[in-house]
Amino acid sequence: QSAVKKTVYLSGDDVSSPIAAYAWSASWFGVKRANPVDTPKPAGAVAISSGGDIGVGHTAANGTFSVWATNPDGSIGAKYASPAGMISSNCFGGVGFNADAFFAAVDDSPYIHAWAFTPGVGFGTKYANPATYSARARSLAVTSSAVIVGGGWNTSSEPVVSYSWSAAGFGASAVLYLEKTPYGMSINNAGTAIVITTGSGTGSALSYRLSGATLGVAINTMPYTGNPQGQGADFNKDDSLVAVGTHLTPFITVANWNNATGFGAKLAAPTSLPGGSAWRPKFVYT
Repeated sequence: QSAVKKTVYLSGDDVSSPIAAYAWSASWFGVKRANPVDTPKPAGAVAISSGGDIGVGHTAANGTFSVWATNPDGSIGAKYASPAGMISSNCFGGVGFNADAFFAAVDDSPYIHAWAFTPGVGFGTKYANPATYSARARSLAVTSSAVIVGGGWNTSSEPVVSYSWSAAGFGASAVLYLEKTPYGMSINNAGTAIVITTGSGTGSALSYRLSGATLGVAINTMPYTGNPQGQGADFNKDDSLVAVGTHLTPFITVANWNNATGFGAKLAAPTSLPGGSAWRPKFVYT
């Protein structure tokens, strides 16, 4: 979602309009923006650059990923040319941007790739692959100094690999092992904590200290009854709330958050719950 252009961007499997843009106001969705001329392929995770460009993950058969410019009214503009060194893999782990690069987290080794990217210009040179690989990527979080990839082989020891990042590319790495697949993650705005959501196992949403690219001690877990299987998370802009999407009911949960103490009490569930799994929730601002 672009706060400046007051536009909400959605992605999915609709072959006629797999990326859609809608005007947004404080009351709800407005008119649908025009579809892009070059219709994109069915889409998964979406990320937005500081310049408003939209990165989208696809399957290997549909091109792995694509990046699109946006127009002044918030509608989707022209697609950027694919970068040199383009790969072919399912991009189920997600895409992301920071000030230096565009990132794609994929199914095949080395699982995470990065290209220089300039908003309004497009792709530059591909960065060297990291020295240490993760596993088949299922989630991604990016900051100015860290790239964190959640890998998954559906085993009892799933890696979350954190890489330091600079304008020179990937740096040192460290690994945290979880008992189930990390399907989603979100870093708080202060950059001091990360929430990792897991498909099953102990806790649907886990929180850890974060210092740069260093994953620290566990803070606490989302106070669920049972295990609804976490699929993704997002912090609000002042780090006072965190939303978690789950595979099982209630599908969406919002809890209080404190950067020192982690998860607090859950808020009341919506009167009308989503109709099914909520994969990667996002707070929207006007």
